[in-house]
Amino acid sequence: MAASIAFTSSKLSSLPTSAAGCETESASSSYTFTSSVLGTNNQATMSIFPNPASTQVTISQVPVGATFKMIDLTGKVIMTAVVNNSTQLLDVSHLSNAMYFIQVENEGVVTTQKVIINK
Repeated sequence: MAASIAFTSSKLSSLPTSAAGCETESASSSYTFTSSVLGTNNQATMSIFPNPASTQVTISQVPVGATFKMIDLTGKVIMTAVVNNSTQLLDVSHLSNAMYFIQVENEGVVTTQKVIINK
């Protein structure tokens, strides 16, 4: 089976702020975050729910023995573990409201999906 790649993009825009902390319309910055899903036959190899989440995230359809990482937008690894069940429950109640990436690696194949924490 050959692996294939599917890309999705999210665009985030921000307005600069004045010295007083107010948004200004004079210029804006635009950032694009791209997540990729590696799978077989264009099918995602994991499912993440609920998304957005507040206290717990479930990752399903993950091979036992795979490793997963939760990564913030700065690239910092927030948590990492070896999958011991095809459905993995993550406690995210201690995380700040933000977008994170969940990356699963199994036998050299890396799958990355984004998850939003919103309490």
